[in-house]
Amino acid sequence: MPLYACDETQQETANLDDPRTYTRYFRAMTAENDGPETILRGRPDLARHQPHPRDREARVTAPKFERVGPGLWELTVEYSTATENKNNPLGRPTVWDLSGFSARTIALAWDARRKPIRNTA
Repeated sequence: MPLYACDETQQETANLDDPRTYTRYFRAMTAENDGPETILRGRPDLARHQPHPRDREARVTAPKFERVGPGLWELTVEYSTATENKNNPLGRPTVWDLSGFSARTIALAWDARRKPIRNTA
C-alpha cells in the first residue's frame, strides 16, 4: 500500500562536535496494516546509510519507527559522521571516475553535396 504523507514534525536537533550528529523527527501516515517498509519505500532517503540533506558526510545510523495509531507513525531518524562499518560501500563517499571515455568511428553515408555514397566494389 502507499505512503500517504511523511512530514517533518519538529525542528532538527544537531550536535556539531566531532562526530557530528543530527536527529530529525517525522510523522507518517500509511494504510492501517502497513509497516515501516512502506514508509521506507516512499521515503528511501530515511533508510540506513543515506546521507543527511545538508551534511553529506553524515549518514542515517538508526531510523526508529513507533506506531502511534492505526496507520500513524512517528519516526526518529539519527544521522552521524561516525560510521560503524567502513566496509559498507553505501557508507563511503562517492568516487567519480570519468576516464572511461570511448569514441566510435561512423562511416559516412552522404557526401558534401548530400548525395548518397555508393560503393561499387
